[in-house]
Amino acid sequence: MPDKDGGDGVATGVTDFIIAFNNDDADRKTATGAFLDLMYSDAMYEGWYKGTKLLPVTTSMIEKAKAEATTDNEKGFLEALSIVKFLPVGNSQWDALQTALQGNAYKVGTEDPAELLGQIQAQVDAQS
Repeated sequence: MPDKDGGDGVATGVTDFIIAFNNDDADRKTATGAFLDLMYSDAMYEGWYKGTKLLPVTTSMIEKAKAEATTDNEKGFLEALSIVKFLPVGNSQWDALQTALQGNAYKVGTEDPAELLGQIQAQVDAQS
């Protein structure tokens, strides 16, 4: 998305999670760390991200993919990774905002934008 002030703008990233539970088990914690180290090692990760057709997320694989990109489309997506912003799923108000946005999406284009944003803000405030 372009920046209103003429800057680089932002691209919206998708967030996936790998969840490991803390069971106060040192062996499990060590094993989880070893799994993540293996998963994101260049040797393992390159085949995974290419096989899934997703964009890479590790610095080394992003740089390698940029060097190997053969189309302007590929290059554009890889360059956009430097300005990606992710949805604020860790923010406790995000669920309220997402619910309000989804519940009012049908009003976009038919209602006054300022009034609609006011309604959405009121819904978020009521749920927070």
